[in-house]
Amino acid sequence: MKTLKKTFWPAVLFGMAAGLLWFTACNDDNDEPKPGEDLSWAQPGAEEVITATNFDGTTASLSIEIIENVGGISEAIIIDEEGDTAVFEFKATTEGIYDYVLSNGDRTKPSTLVEYNADVGMTWTYTVPSGTVVRRELISKGNIYVVSQTYPTTAFEWNLDRIEWRISPSRGVRGCTLYYNDQGPVTFEIN
Repeated sequence: MKTLKKTFWPAVLFGMAAGLLWFTACNDDNDEPKPGEDLSWAQPGAEEVITATNFDGTTASLSIEIIENVGGISEAIIIDEEGDTAVFEFKATTEGIYDYVLSNGDRTKPSTLVEYNADVGMTWTYTVPSGTVVRRELISKGNIYVVSQTYPTTAFEWNLDRIEWRISPSRGVRGCTLYYNDQGPVTFEIN
């Protein structure tokens, strides 16, 4: 049986972590900004706690903090309960959210997580440096956009089938669920 750590960290390296860092940007009176209008959640010093629930029901807390933003590209760090870390980069704009995890940090090759003007059913792909093609599809949109991210079944040793992202167009990614072929899901929610 896999532990949370074994299922979490590979996902960080292959695109999952980018979705875990978007923070609440709305003010207390629920005056929702337009998609991508308030990007304060992508600025240095923004912090949040993530609750991870493993397929067996065990939970863990992770913290995430934006440590730098240069030229619109934010760098974030995730820290687990044991102090292990992962650092990754992403870009949030008025058009969408893009990450540099799938390109192994190559800033000339961003991967589109979501574009706010996309229609339900729209798909896009990204070929990672190893040649594996990652496919993303907008499943639904409204207050929360749901994006499904799928992989070839042989792409990773840890048997990941797909990731389902939950994204608020005014607040960024609010969580994701990793679905494995050989066990139940692992869920991450921004608290």
